[in-house]
Amino acid sequence: MTIAEIHGKLPEYEGMEDLLTSDVFSTFKYLPVELAFIPFLKRAVNFCTGETINYSFDDVIKADYIFWPKTSYFKREPDLLILLTRRNQSPISIVVEAKYRSGKSNVNRENDLQELQLLDGDQLAEQYYELVNKNFNIAQPYKELLMESKDRFLLFVTAHDALPKNVTNETEKILGKIGLCDEDTMHFYWVNWQAAWSVADEALNNEANIPLGFKLMLADLKVLLERKGLRPFNGFSHPNQNVLFKDFYFWGEEKMKLGKEIKNIYDAMLKICTEASHFISVVNDLFVKYGWNPVGGNGVMWDRSTHYAQPRFWLPYFQQRVFSTEQDPTKGVGINIIFDEAYGNLTNTIPFVSCCYIETENSIPLNKCDEIYCAGWSETSEVLDEKHSKLYQTIHPNRMSIVNYFLPLDVLSNQQAVESYIIKPLIELYKGNTTKAYELIQSVCLTREELSS
Repeated sequence: MTIAEIHGKLPEYEGMEDLLTSDVFSTFKYLPVELAFIPFLKRAVNFCTGETINYSFDDVIKADYIFWPKTSYFKREPDLLILLTRRNQSPISIVVEAKYRSGKSNVNRENDLQELQLLDGDQLAEQYYELVNKNFNIAQPYKELLMESKDRFLLFVTAHDALPKNVTNETEKILGKIGLCDEDTMHFYWVNWQAAWSVADEALNNEANIPLGFKLMLADLKVLLERKGLRPFNGFSHPNQNVLFKDFYFWGEEKMKLGKEIKNIYDAMLKICTEASHFISVVNDLFVKYGWNPVGGNGVMWDRSTHYAQPRFWLPYFQQRVFSTEQDPTKGVGINIIFDEAYGNLTNTIPFVSCCYIETENSIPLNKCDEIYCAGWSETSEVLDEKHSKLYQTIHPNRMSIVNYFLPLDVLSNQQAVESYIIKPLIELYKGNTTKAYELIQSVCLTREELSS
């Protein structure tokens, strides 16, 4: 990686996948394989099962990194071919396809020879096919290692916070058509860039005897990934309690002091919005992993105004995301992050997340709406029943009914907490398992009165 990029001197290139790939894997290349790349690889999860890679890499003694090799059959250019030399066993070959802000680079092969239409132009399928058949144009020493390798893996690297099943399912189906599915796709793995941040962080915290040069490389990798927003979700941070508005000063240092305090508050607001964005991304990717689809586009707010007389609507006082399944678009789940004035005369004293199970009536497709925004807060909302005293039901006749619960931001401290307190309980509510869902969140959710007290 370059120091210039870490310091923001290459803004026009910061979104480039090839640059990110070079940054991360060149760092791995110059570090001991057991310190960085192997721990990164062990965080990869299987396309089919979602389980981490079940393989021993203890005898790996060397890793060769071939950046952007070319294949000879489909004429593909994967991001990397990595060859792992082992002490007493045959080498391992890994083809890496890395994405940042784009999807798979599939190819329309309708006008190609029939044999090239075999895999429908799917990028991952074609690259794995090339690996299986060892169709790489590489230098002879590397070619020999590739020919000797018996264990072959596809490693798909993206910025998603969870396994992107909507993407990987396509590849599995295509390979299944030619019989490369069951045993072969067990060698298909996904990992995110955020895992590289975790690898660097754990190495710096746990390896006391790392040489200084390695420490500097790992520290720089962390800084770079943080700059790109590629670190694991770790909850919402606590704003500086000392950043408060004071009396307006007219002259000298006191005037400058006010300006600096306002700027600090603005920066704190930006940080909150950034953390909310990351949280929504985690929720989104986890639901997609379980087979759900977001509805209503990528916007998370409405009722906005840029009018100078409407400052209330300049603020991001709520964000909403809604999901449904292909099987029934009239039922689904949704979340609201609510920072201010949840509904009418009922005002909250702390920000919270409202988690909703929604059923529409009269075959109305589910979408984002005000009814979901005010679920559990409106005057028509009631406690579901005595047994589930922290669940609320809101009925809108001839439109929809909603069951929801409230979570304080504090309990959403990492991705595991998001999955435990939002994803899994909402899926249970969707299935009709109300009691099971309630058992998952009873100890952490709050009543409406606690939110406004």
